[in-house]
Amino acid sequence: MCRSLKSIIAADQHDVQFVWSGKVCSEPEPYDELRRLFKEFLTVRGRRRFPSPEVHILFDGDSMSRRFTTRLAPSHADSPEQQLINFPELATLPPSAIGRLRSRFEFYDASSDASFRTWFWSVSNATHSSRDDGVSLCE
Repeated sequence: MCRSLKSIIAADQHDVQFVWSGKVCSEPEPYDELRRLFKEFLTVRGRRRFPSPEVHILFDGDSMSRRFTTRLAPSHADSPEQQLINFPELATLPPSAIGRLRSRFEFYDASSDASFRTWFWSVSNATHSSRDDGVSLCE
């Protein structure tokens, strides 16, 4: 990881692996070496899988970057209160930073892309008030 709000993420989702770099970490130096190490780490993790997972090197703002963000936990559709319960670090961000973060998920369509909580409660057939206010499996 880079320092501060800079981020490089190595994510393994079994069938596909991602090395995603935030905008501040997109320069070649000194971050190419870190990306190479992350790619090597993911390649070793997926070596014995069949079929072998694809490894994608992505940068924030690339068109392929959406492939990564759509596989993140879909909590962006949850209420701000539920987001803070699951991700308490959000409380440390100023309102302007939270606004910028939420604006990155403007592609979200509630009619076709349920949040995790919405999906879970629709599958579980919960019939009491915890369907709207209760805890999810992540809590």
